[in-house]
Amino acid sequence: KDYEAYIEETYTKIDERLIRGNIISNENYVIAMNQKGEGFSKYNNIYINRFKNTDDYPQGIFFTIKNIKSKSILSTRYNKENQYKITFMPDKIEQEITRENIKAKTEVIVTAKEPVEIRKMTLENLGNDEEIIEVTSYFEPVLSRKEQDYAHPVFNNLFLIYMYDEETNSLIIKRKKREASDKEMYLAVNLISSGEAVGELEYEIDKEKFVGRGNLGIPQMVKNSNPFSKKIGLVTEPIVALKRTIKLKPNEKKYKISENIEKAFALSKAQTEANSRYLRIKGKELKEYEKVLSYIVFKNPAKKLILEKLPKRNYSQSDLWKYGISGDLPLILVKVKDVNDAYVLKEILKMYEFIRLKKIDVEIVILDEEKHSYENYVREEIENIILNEHMSYLKNIKGGIFELNKSEIEKRDREILEFVSSIIIDTSKGGIKNVIQEIEEEYLEKEKVVTSENLPAIIEEIKTEDIDILKQEDLKYEN
Repeated sequence: KDYEAYIEETYTKIDERLIRGNIISNENYVIAMNQKGEGFSKYNNIYINRFKNTDDYPQGIFFTIKNIKSKSILSTRYNKENQYKITFMPDKIEQEITRENIKAKTEVIVTAKEPVEIRKMTLENLGNDEEIIEVTSYFEPVLSRKEQDYAHPVFNNLFLIYMYDEETNSLIIKRKKREASDKEMYLAVNLISSGEAVGELEYEIDKEKFVGRGNLGIPQMVKNSNPFSKKIGLVTEPIVALKRTIKLKPNEKKYKISENIEKAFALSKAQTEANSRYLRIKGKELKEYEKVLSYIVFKNPAKKLILEKLPKRNYSQSDLWKYGISGDLPLILVKVKDVNDAYVLKEILKMYEFIRLKKIDVEIVILDEEKHSYENYVREEIENIILNEHMSYLKNIKGGIFELNKSEIEKRDREILEFVSSIIIDTSKGGIKNVIQEIEEEYLEKEKVVTSENLPAIIEEIKTEDIDILKQEDLKYEN
C-alpha cells in the first residue's frame, strides 16, 4: 500500500534468495529486521543482541508461542511450517503467524524519544476449546560494539552481569567497564501479559540449557516445556529468555495495551511521518531506500555478481586509506560518466540523508568516469549538486562523501572499491529503482529455483552433455 509519505510493504511468500528488510529508529536507537524476522537492535553503536551475517544460525530477538495441548509451536523466526506474513512500515514492523487454531500478531516499534523498543503481541484463539499457551522471548545479549563481539565473543560474554528486579519483574543486564573512561551500560527486559496467567514469570540465562547443545532449531526448553531455572550467576554463553504461561478462551484475543504504550505507538508514527515530510520523501521512494538499506545492513546475496567480475587476487583495505576512506563502514559506490545522468546523484544524496536519519553509518564514494577533458563537466556538476544539497560539510570525513576521478586512480584501487562496496549504482542505468531491479533480475536469473513447472524449460536450456551430470548429482526440485 503506497501512501503520499508512508508505505506498507507486506510479504506472504518469502523468497530467501533476496534480502528484504526494514530499519526503524529514533535519535539514538535502531531496530533492523529482515523478512525472516532476523536482525538486531542497537543503542548508538552499542548492540543489544548478537548479530553477525556470517554465523551459521539465525540471530535476532525472537518469540515462540507453544500450544501445550497440541504441542505445535509458532515462532517469529521464519518457518515454512507456519502461515507467515510480515509487513514493513517506516515506523513499525508487523509479523503475523498462524498455526492450527492459534494466531499471533507482533508489532515492533522504537519509542519516539527514549532508547526503548516495544514488541506488542496479540494472541488469538481461533478454535472452540480453551488453550494453555507458553509465550517465550529470547535473544543473545551483547551490550557492546560489534567489533568487540566479532573479535572475541566468548571473552566479550564474560563482562555481562545479570540481576533480577523483583519489584518490576525485569531481568537486568549490566556490562562491566573494561576501562575507567567507559560508561556502564544497562539493559532491562520485561515480558508483561494481560491474559489469565498460569504461574509466575520464568527466566533463563544459560544458553546451553535453553537452546540445547548443537541445536539450531526451536530451543529445547521450549520444545519440551522445561521449567526455566530462574537462577542468576556467571555463564560463559549468556541468553535472555523470559516465559509466561497464559490461558486463552475459545475465540478470545489477549493483549495488554496500557495508555503509555498506546501513546508510544502513535508518537512513533507521527515522528516518522514528520521526518518524511521534512526530507520530502514519498512512499514509493521509501520502498527503494529500504531495499538499499537492506543490502547495507544485511548480507547482500547479489554481491557475488560483483565478485565474479573481479580478478581473483588479494585486496587490502589499507589501499583505500590514501583516499581518506577507512573501509570500516558500508560503502555505496556511485559511478557517473555523463553529465546528463547526474540527476541520479540528487536521488542518491536524498537517500543518503534518509540513511543518516535512520542512524546507519555508511560512506558514499562518487567515481567520476568522464573521459579526461579540459571542461570536466561531470566533476563540476557533482560539486554543484553536493553544494546545492548543503552536504559539503560531509566531504572527506568518516561516514561522509568522497569524490574520486577514474583517470586519477589506479585500476587496482577501482577494483578494491568495487570489492568492498555493499552496492554499486551506475547512474547510466537510471535511478535507484532501475539499478536495484537490474541487479536483482540478473541475480535471480542465475539463482533459479527449480520447480516442477519450470524444470522442463530449464533442462531445455542445458546442453545435452550436461544433463547426465545433473542426474548424477540427483537434482532436487520443489512441488
